[in-house]
Amino acid sequence: SLVVAAALAAVEATFEDLPWVRASVARLRVARGRLYRNLRKLNILQPYPSQGNYILCRVLHGRAAELRARLADLGIMVRGYDGALAGYLRISVGRPKDTDTLMKALLTIAERF
Repeated sequence: SLVVAAALAAVEATFEDLPWVRASVARLRVARGRLYRNLRKLNILQPYPSQGNYILCRVLHGRAAELRARLADLGIMVRGYDGALAGYLRISVGRPKDTDTLMKALLTIAERF
């Protein structure tokens, strides 16, 4: 099938450049650790440890949807949820400059609390 062929091509490409893949994973881990440490310093979010390329955060002050909208107004997109996770945001790990931009925005928003 087409899906199986695409998956096999992806696996082959991964193994053809394993050093690049390992370096990418290492960069992601460093960026995720930095983002997590910075988010823990805020009084508006409670980040949870992650092994993925994002960090789930419980919003401690205000509503998650409101915080998400404020960030979107600043051009920063984060994932919001409905239902049982309505009080949480999912923040993707990005480049160091993306983390800097996010933290600056969150610090500005946090000053109001």
